[in-house]
Amino acid sequence: MRETSPEIAVPLRSLRQDIGPVLTHRTAIVKAALDGKTTSEICYDLRHSPEAVANYLSTFVRCVQSQRHGLSAPEIAFLLRRGPTLIERYLELATECETDPNRAAHLEELMRLGQAGGKKGAAGGRTHG
Repeated sequence: MRETSPEIAVPLRSLRQDIGPVLTHRTAIVKAALDGKTTSEICYDLRHSPEAVANYLSTFVRCVQSQRHGLSAPEIAFLLRRGPTLIERYLELATECETDPNRAAHLEELMRLGQAGGKKGAAGGRTHG
C-alpha cells in the first residue's frame, strides 16, 4: 500500500511508538529487566513468551560477559552469531548502567544468574540465544 499510494500515511508501529524494527523488543526486554521487572511482568507488558525473554536476556548477559573478557563488539557479534547493531546496543545499555545504581544492581544480578546457568538445558529449556 505504501508503494502504490505514497500519499496515504500508513500508521506503522515504528512510527506510532517511535521505535525502529527488530532491535526494539530485544532492547525493551533488557531495559525492563534492568529496571527490575520480573520475567512474568516483562512477558505481560511486552507480549513475549518466557522462552523469548530468557533468550534475549541470555544473549545480553553473554554479550556483557564477553566484553568484560576483553572482546570487541565485532568479535562478540561473530561469536554470538548476532548482528553488530544489536551487540552495540546491548553494550550501550550495559554502559548506561554505570550511571544508575538501580540498573547497575540489576545488571550484576543478571550477570550472577548468568554465571550459574552455564550448561545447555540446565533449566529444561534452550539456553542459547
